[in-house]
This record gives sequence, structure tokens and C-alpha cells, in this order.
Amino acid sequence: MRRLDDPRLTLHRVQSNVTPSPRGIPPYIGKHGWRQILLVLGFGSYAQELLQGVMRYAYGQRSWRVAIQPYHAGSPPGNVGCDGMIAQIIEQADVPRYAGLGAPVVNVADSHDSRAVPRVGSDNLTIGSLAADQLLSRGFRRFAYVGFTDHHFARLRAEGFTSRLRAAGFESSMLWLSGVTDIPRADTIAWLTALKRPTALLAENDVCALEVMRLCEHVGLVVPDDLAVLGVDNDLAICENWRVPISSVAINAHRVGYQAAEMLDLMLQGLPAPTKPLLVPPMAVVYRESTDRRVVADALVAKALGILCEDQEPALTVDALAARLGKSRRQLTRRFLATLGRTPVQEIQRHRLERAKLLLETTRKRILDVALACGFSSDTSFSTAFRSAMGMTPSEYRRRQDQSVA
Repeated sequence: MRRLDDPRLTLHRVQSNVTPSPRGIPPYIGKHGWRQILLVLGFGSYAQELLQGVMRYAYGQRSWRVAIQPYHAGSPPGNVGCDGMIAQIIEQADVPRYAGLGAPVVNVADSHDSRAVPRVGSDNLTIGSLAADQLLSRGFRRFAYVGFTDHHFARLRAEGFTSRLRAAGFESSMLWLSGVTDIPRADTIAWLTALKRPTALLAENDVCALEVMRLCEHVGLVVPDDLAVLGVDNDLAICENWRVPISSVAINAHRVGYQAAEMLDLMLQGLPAPTKPLLVPPMAVVYRESTDRRVVADALVAKALGILCEDQEPALTVDALAARLGKSRRQLTRRFLATLGRTPVQEIQRHRLERAKLLLETTRKRILDVALACGFSSDTSFSTAFRSAMGMTPSEYRRRQDQSVA
């Protein structure tokens, strides 16, 4: 893959054979022998990862010549003579303007749910439910959510978050902010200080999480002891540069870009535009200090969970765990059941499968290597456990999660 600072990313002809569409309709090729593709993107890490995904498709699959323009609200590009466009259409009011440009367009923004232009985006419901699952697994029993009402993705993330919590028997305190960017200090501070402690909070994105943490510092709330904070996007410029590094749900913007390019290519070949958005699931929760607290009433179970999360020995057994804690296997099992409602065997298996999912999504390791890295004795035992938990084999999971990786 080219580096983002490679000047060839801005205007590049990709050489490859172009195949006819499955329906026998010849693909559109411009008069110069290539397709002119325009990318209209915003700024920040999300846009950079979108660009990487689009360019990976362009380099590996088709003969495209790509140009890039910045997105400006209220000012879509005019008649630029392109054959197709991938655009981060952040403002819903701009959608009709892009739809009327006379060329196929794929939207890669999550800020609204307009269907006038085909869209590829993040699966925001799953982002919310994943965040809830991970916070529940760390022993939290009080929860909060903060987001802006004008952000479509924020409403979906809240829905996934609260639905998963309700299924586990918990509720979440909600703070909905008007507008799209500015967090009102007085109202937000009053809401934060009224939360019972400790509480685990999901913010709609990393920018919002950072603002919450600034307000916590202002009023003397300690993160993560009083309030554990989890963001979304895993924007390293934000998450790793605050005094308390911020945990975040890592979305797969690279895959969003790749699949948007694939969708545009099929449209250029004459296939009909999809009527429903194509949604890409998140990758994983990246833990940092802002959620580095385990709220478990039983100190022994809390210590055991800490060992499972931090230990680098993938094949850790229940007997070995009990020995490290100075307890018998039966004692440890009884305490786990009373506190978590599941046995140490089930908890160890859950941790192994979570690590396996992350390796399947983010590496090209062989299935056997993934199995061994996660403490399974063979790829057969791994596949059996994975299918039982996920309803599909590891290979099927990998294909569904990241078809863009060669």
C-alpha cells in the first residue's frame, strides 16, 4: 500500500484488465482508457483511513485515475467530468446536490440516513452493543451515554448500547445535547456530578469523550475511578494525547472505503445501485487508562479478571489461575458463579475467543496460528468453540469481517 504522503495518491492511473459486468454490459471506460474517479473527503483520521481503503481497491482491481477534493458543506463539486464519485457527504442538505451531478455517487458519511445516494458506513448499532458488552465484562453496573441529537450515528450507537444493557438487566443515564458540536458546560457538569459512582460512560465519539474528560478534570471527577470513559473512532491523535489516554471502539474505516470503491465499480459496470446502506462492523475495543478499572464486588474475582486481561500466557488454565490466586478450583468456580454468573472455564474461553476475533479481523495469520496464539490446542478445537459461540467458522468470520484484505 502506498503511504498517504505519496503524491501518486492524488492523481494516479492504475493499470489492470477490466472485465465485463456479469450481465454482459461493458463497463464504462473514459475516452482516455481509464475511469476518472473523484474522492470528496473531510479531514482527520477517519478520512485518511477511507482514502487508504479506496486506494487499495483502486490499485488492486481496476483501471482508475483518482483525484481528491476536500468536502465543503453547502458547496458540492460542480461539473468535474468524473465518471464516478465517492463522497463523505456530511450534511444531509447536500445529498440532493450530489445525487443530481449526473455520475454515480457513493456516500461514506454516517451523519444522516438519507437514501437518495447509495451509502457505505459503520454498523453503529453493533458499535453500541460491543461497547456495552465490553463494559459489562469489566464489572460495571452503572452506565451513561452522551451524544448529540443531530448526529444519526449517535442515535444508533445509543440504541445499540441501551438495548444490550437492558438485555443484561441494566439501564443507562442519557444526556442528549442539541446542535452538532458544542457541549454546554453548566448542564453537562450538573449531569456528570449527579451520576452515581463508579459509572461507565460511552461518548458518541472520541471528540465527545475528550470534552467529557476535560469537564471531569474541571470539577474533580477522577477518570477512571469515578467515571470510566469510552469513546468511538480510536483516533490516535485524541486518544493517546490526553493526560489520561482514552479507550475507544475502533471502527473499520479502511474497509468502509474499500467497499465503497467496490460498490462504485459495480455501479459503473451497469449494476443497479443498492437501496439499503452497506454497514461495516467495528473491529474491537482498544483499552487505555480511561476504562482501566474493574468494578467487581468480590476482590478475588476482580483479581482473576485482571490476570485474564493482562496475562500473556494464552493457554492459561483454570487450575493454573486458581493456583496463582491461592484457591482451589472449586472455590474459584463458586466465587465466579456468585459474582459473574459464569464459570472460570467460560470466562477464559470468552477471553480467548475475543482475542481470536481481533486476530482474524486485523491479521492474516493462518487459522492454526490464531488458534495456538489464543490458547487452543488445535485448529479443530478452535473451530468447534468458535462455531458454537459465533454460529460460523473462523474462516467464514474472517471473510465477513474484512473481505478487502488480500
